[in-house]
Amino acid sequence: MKILFIGDIVGKAGRLAVAETLPKWKQEHQPDFIIANAENSAHGHGATPGTLDELMTAGVEAFTFGDHLTDEHMKKLGEYPLVRLANLTGNHPGVGARTFGTALHKKILTINLLGNAFIKRPSDNFFDAIDAILKEHDSADLDAIFVDFHVEATSEATALGFYLDGRVSAIVGTHTHVPTADGRILPKGTAYQTDVGMAGTLEGVLGFHAPTSIQWLRKELGEHDEKVPLTVAEERPYVVDAVLIDTNGPHKSRSITRLTTR
Repeated sequence: MKILFIGDIVGKAGRLAVAETLPKWKQEHQPDFIIANAENSAHGHGATPGTLDELMTAGVEAFTFGDHLTDEHMKKLGEYPLVRLANLTGNHPGVGARTFGTALHKKILTINLLGNAFIKRPSDNFFDAIDAILKEHDSADLDAIFVDFHVEATSEATALGFYLDGRVSAIVGTHTHVPTADGRILPKGTAYQTDVGMAGTLEGVLGFHAPTSIQWLRKELGEHDEKVPLTVAEERPYVVDAVLIDTNGPHKSRSITRLTTR
């Protein structure tokens, strides 16, 4: 089973980039199921029915998210094929693990988790959260198990990768918007990459307007106290980062291949 997963989609530029790129990738790689992280799809912060409709028209079939998705967003997105962070502290609308069916009647359990280090939203232990989810679905008839770990620290991502090795088909990271060069099959068969990357403007700061990002950082360093709103950049060239995972059942994969276009 082939899963195509697109990294963080940032604003209008990211949506346009996916709309231009995905039809070509579908024809070339023939994926069985397409997932994207859409937490930045609406102006760089959260998602709306409109942004998800646009991405589904482009060919995305399911969505993961991250720390920018709020309860208010979720109240408007309940009917969409999505999972939100499973280990957020407290009670939140939506689910953090969900089984989706493909056009060829394959079943893929999709899980969304949040890292702890350097992320401000309070979260529960991600090791305990994934253990509980996998135990709940232990007897399910699944063709693949896919995990999007929304994480800042590469150490957390790598550690969870080895913790889940041989227990899920694939675990990949999102959040930093920068693709890593460590895509591989771990010793027990699980596909892994620390961060997939993003879809959005290439000549910006993680998809955001470079000059305002620089001013925002200068404010954080104490150079001034003026309010600096971060704005999403929309200029070309665009980039789309993704991975194509060829799974071999719910606990292993044959390969993971980085895809990128500019």
